[in-house]
Amino acid sequence: MQNDVSVLSRSRVNIFVGAYGSGKSEVAVNFAITISNTMRESADYVVLADLDVINPFYRSADARAVLLDNGIKLIASQFVNTNVEAPSVPPEVFSVFDKPGVKAVLDIGGEDMGARIVSSLKDRITAVDHELFMVININRPFTRNTDEIVKMIRELESACGISITGLVNNTNLLEMSSYRDIEDSDPIIRNVSRLTGIPYVFSAGMTEYHPDDMSLQLNGEVPFLKMIRTVLYNT
Repeated sequence: MQNDVSVLSRSRVNIFVGAYGSGKSEVAVNFAITISNTMRESADYVVLADLDVINPFYRSADARAVLLDNGIKLIASQFVNTNVEAPSVPPEVFSVFDKPGVKAVLDIGGEDMGARIVSSLKDRITAVDHELFMVININRPFTRNTDEIVKMIRELESACGISITGLVNNTNLLEMSSYRDIEDSDPIIRNVSRLTGIPYVFSAGMTEYHPDDMSLQLNGEVPFLKMIRTVLYNT
């Protein structure tokens, strides 16, 4: 399946939050790449803002070269990829809210600490059309089942001060991933959606682990974002 993710055209500002290890940075990068490659004519340009000031291991700023190759402007803290961790928002971020022709993807730090960045931008975000996506990997602690995921949703919404608008299934086991990760987790995400009323908007996985007909395996109801690996683990 091509990256025909229906939510791509909905809103101008797209924000990704999630628990530690959910893979939200990889999803955010690939989401931005897909926007850039499919909407060049309808947007002045695409921006990815790396606002993950919490986790120094997986960050969208690590994908700088790939983003530039796809015509995406990267906004990141001056402290990214240094040994300094400063929980501050780069001033350039405010420009994405003031330029109607810009499509923006915001990669936010893990769990409630990172979500407070969203809270600090609440007035800006709610003044424009936006999506707040929660990326879920049921193979990580604290999001292993329906109850844990619902609890995490409430915690993130409280910290953000903004309602989550969509659920993204990115269940994986890194290099041990297989197509069954999405298949097996799909019923859990559907149940969370039913209980919370938050739409299950798309699933995502690495190209090498998932067949072309993944969308058919999910009953054709949930779009599937096929991703390339861009964010590496820093030791």
